[in-house]
Amino acid sequence: MSTRGAPRDKGAPPGPGTSCGDRSVTVADYLRSHAALVAATSVGFICLFWPVLTWLVGQWSVDPEFSHGFLIPVIAGVVLWANRQRLGRVPAGRSLLGLALVVASVGVYFAGAYGSLNFPQRAGLYGAFIGSVGFVLGWGVIRAAPFPFLYLLFCLPPPAVLLRPLRLELKSMATRTSAETLLALDVPAMPRANVIDIGSRSLEVADACSGIRSLVAITALAVLIAYLLDTGVLQGALLMLTAVPITIAINTLRIVIVGTTLWWFDYDLTEGVVHEALGLGVFLVSLALLWGAARFYAWLFRRPGSGRAERREPDHAPRQTTGAEAGEARA
Repeated sequence: MSTRGAPRDKGAPPGPGTSCGDRSVTVADYLRSHAALVAATSVGFICLFWPVLTWLVGQWSVDPEFSHGFLIPVIAGVVLWANRQRLGRVPAGRSLLGLALVVASVGVYFAGAYGSLNFPQRAGLYGAFIGSVGFVLGWGVIRAAPFPFLYLLFCLPPPAVLLRPLRLELKSMATRTSAETLLALDVPAMPRANVIDIGSRSLEVADACSGIRSLVAITALAVLIAYLLDTGVLQGALLMLTAVPITIAINTLRIVIVGTTLWWFDYDLTEGVVHEALGLGVFLVSLALLWGAARFYAWLFRRPGSGRAERREPDHAPRQTTGAEAGEARA
């Protein structure tokens, strides 16, 4: 005769010996019963990747092209917190594929550190983070809310081999389009490399004015707006592509404002608080253009009859009886 233990309550937290592969164990249960293990894993992760984490914070602090990096983890954290109840109900289950991703990412990280290459270290950091979530909690968490995990990619600067030619192309385009616009406004402007000669004065289009900063920030905003409006993949991709012409337009607008002010009023807007205020102003314009583009795409892809329909009583709802019908029923 065999003896069986009492069945465990499915709503109770898993015990220390409970396998995380049990479908009755949710992510919330696992986090409550294994809080010490999760905390130790987090501390170990931070200690291992501390050099690249401090390097990222330093670049966000000193490089204006990536100063938006401080906001990306905050936004991702807010989205995760907003979905905490739904994510807490996801079945927890360790994944060996997540462990393999962690091992591979750590190898890439140490290879980049050995070769003094920044991008492999950043890629190893991100891969190890995603793999750790998959190994400890299971891939169900990422499948249930993929946006915050993918959005973290915007806080990682792209490799210089891609960034350098893009910066040069944007700078050249901004110089040409700004000079043509100034000429249309009767301002004597002559483009020369990345310099615009305005009469006897010269206006240099520096790296900070190339548009890289605006392009990365506006693209990140486009993805966030697409998520908040639930536009879908196609509209979201179009909104991301729209970030490119918007970036070129607002960058040209800023240079044209500086050039016309320099020519007509002999006032330099390239330094000081006024320059920062001008940059903030044109960025707000870009945000308005991006929101308008999102609403336009929503209208363009709206299906006929998808508007707010009239509210009708359900077929199974009880019908009110009139007085005459009640009298007939009594008769």
